[in-house]
Amino acid sequence: MYYCGVRVGEAVLIVWSQVDLKAAVIRLEPEQTKTDTARTVPLPDVPVGMLEPKEGSVFDGTNLRKAWQASPWGLER
Repeated sequence: MYYCGVRVGEAVLIVWSQVDLKAAVIRLEPEQTKTDTARTVPLPDVPVGMLEPKEGSVFDGTNLRKAWQASPWGLER
């Protein structure tokens, strides 16, 4: 989410069928966006290398704030 500018509320709704790792994009459906407008989000190399296709949701919102704060970009250093 940090790398591609996807809102948390959008990210937790993304499923693997919306992700194309070869093209390095995520397709957001209108009902998933704040503006009710579908959009394609480019994925930089870092998340493409980190993501491994599975079933269900791509991102887990559980403890997201805690994980962010513990990351190199968060508040806890």
